[in-house]
Amino acid sequence: MLMSTETTGPSFRGLASVASLAFITLGEFLLVGLAATVAHWRYLTLAAAALNAAGLLLYPFVPESARWLLSKGRKEEALAVLRNISVINHTSMPTEPLIAMHSKHTPEHRNQGHTNHTGLRHSSSTDSLSDVQDQPTDSSTKDGVVVTVRCPDDASTECSSEDGIRLRSLLRNSSLLSRALVLLLTWFTLYFSGYGVVLGSGALPGSVYMTFSLMAAAELTAMCVSAFLVDRLGRHNIITLGLLLGGAACLGCANAQGQQTVQAVLAVIGKFGCAMASGVLGTYTSENYPTPVRATAMGMFNQAA
Repeated sequence: MLMSTETTGPSFRGLASVASLAFITLGEFLLVGLAATVAHWRYLTLAAAALNAAGLLLYPFVPESARWLLSKGRKEEALAVLRNISVINHTSMPTEPLIAMHSKHTPEHRNQGHTNHTGLRHSSSTDSLSDVQDQPTDSSTKDGVVVTVRCPDDASTECSSEDGIRLRSLLRNSSLLSRALVLLLTWFTLYFSGYGVVLGSGALPGSVYMTFSLMAAAELTAMCVSAFLVDRLGRHNIITLGLLLGGAACLGCANAQGQQTVQAVLAVIGKFGCAMASGVLGTYTSENYPTPVRATAMGMFNQAA
């Protein structure tokens, strides 16, 4: 999902990230088919592991994130990735210079007074490498590359550190720290509820294969709804709606003792709400952090999940 958000511009970032998560749901349907075919758990585990290992064959065909390459000062490699994307999409590269983010490893970083940059965008009308942020900026030009400095209003000292952008520097800022704590709680609560629904589905009436398939169908439907609404309602609204719907359904399911049909319906609705919110939560979280620390931040939040 992180690769999807860093490769796609703001216009399609939400749709691309949700669409990439939909393949996880398709894998769940495949798992149901495998479980129904391979009865023994040990052989089922081996079959699932073999399918995951086969995914490594795609490694040569997956390019590195151009945004990450630029953050490391590897401009030529980033441009090569973008040129390849433009060829596949039957488009042409913009003629305007990249507004790049330089880390402490780049010559521009060593030779200029600008030390840390959290913004990255292209100066053309295209948005393949855009971060939309309404924050103060400072720019200079060197060798055709425009360097843009973006820092939160109340975190300028951390952002201008000679040590470069680090996650701990961002978390020293009270505003960013409070946001991180809220996101950690959201990740934990959302996935705790989602996993709880799946683990408890074995107690619902009917075949466990059918029950799991219903959960996967609810998740796939939620992903489609999220993909349709993500750029219409906004990330925050969809996450809130999903949490409220999933939470209310799970509470109702827990209190509908002895009513198995009602419990099954509420469990499916709960899974739908959790999946709708989780489909957008990753995108929302990744957009809150600059490229040099985005992968670290996402890893931290995934640990909470």
